[in-house]
Amino acid sequence: MGKSQLFRTMPSKKFIEKFITLFGLTDISDKRYFSRKNLIDLKTIENINKLLPELKNYYIPCKARNYLSELNEKRVITVLRQLLKTIGYNVYSCEKYHKGTKYVAYVIKPLIEIPILQVPKKDSKDKKDSKTTENIVVNFD
Repeated sequence: MGKSQLFRTMPSKKFIEKFITLFGLTDISDKRYFSRKNLIDLKTIENINKLLPELKNYYIPCKARNYLSELNEKRVITVLRQLLKTIGYNVYSCEKYHKGTKYVAYVIKPLIEIPILQVPKKDSKDKKDSKTTENIVVNFD
């Protein structure tokens, strides 16, 4: 695997699965939503603090200082997002309403591949009947 700007060694899938269980999910394929309130109820931050020495072994020291100090609900979701990207998953968020209260709900899903579109090449000789195509990658940031 290529070099990473966050990790000195890539986290194992077993460790990531263990980390995911702290969010109230069973495994990577669990499609349940969770919110910051769920993390408070599950005492996720306290449990992650117990895993902190093992987690710091994976991170580059300067990144560990940035992301693993003064943990709160927002930071642990960021750390989860970083870990999941190493195995092709991401944490997606959406706004939900419950009894008139708006909150952000999170769910784990596989990364979506960027589709490649086939567009006809412009040919100076015959513009109407062009049979050759070129690949164009569309990226939405």
